[in-house]
Amino acid sequence: MAETPVTRFYQQRLATRVGPVALVTIDNGADWRKPNTFGEEALRSLAEVLDRLRTRDWRGLVLTGKPLVFAAGADVTQFPGITPDRARAGGEAGHELFGRLRELPFPTLAALNGAALGGGLELALHCDVRTLASNVRHLGFPEVFLGLIPAWGGPSLRPASSGPRQPSG
Repeated sequence: MAETPVTRFYQQRLATRVGPVALVTIDNGADWRKPNTFGEEALRSLAEVLDRLRTRDWRGLVLTGKPLVFAAGADVTQFPGITPDRARAGGEAGHELFGRLRELPFPTLAALNGAALGGGLELALHCDVRTLASNVRHLGFPEVFLGLIPAWGGPSLRPASSGPRQPSG
């Protein structure tokens, strides 16, 4: 059985006229056929990046994915044999990390350059602003079709990100 590539968050410093901006790219080192997913190692990598962002004088953050894929959410290869306690711990870890992203003291932008599903979309929703490439075809919470609830705040953040529905007519 082929091993699942490990997703990591890579940080670069971009010099801009307003000061340094962090470009953080989500990448597992594989091509688009193996989407970025969030397992324990990916969440640790995100925690390390968030720690570094708190220690520098940043003016903003741009969060994006590898070509054609933002992130597909939880690494389901880690689900078999998972205990309820471990599932709760994973939910708590995601909430804590994504909350730290939301609380950064500078503007954050999720540049959705490809599929953003489940936890990938939830991560983007924790940013201040999102932009979507015109070629993005997959966006949503497909885990609900498996009887799973989006665990990292998606259902409550999604309506706030699109504003109130306008009556027709």
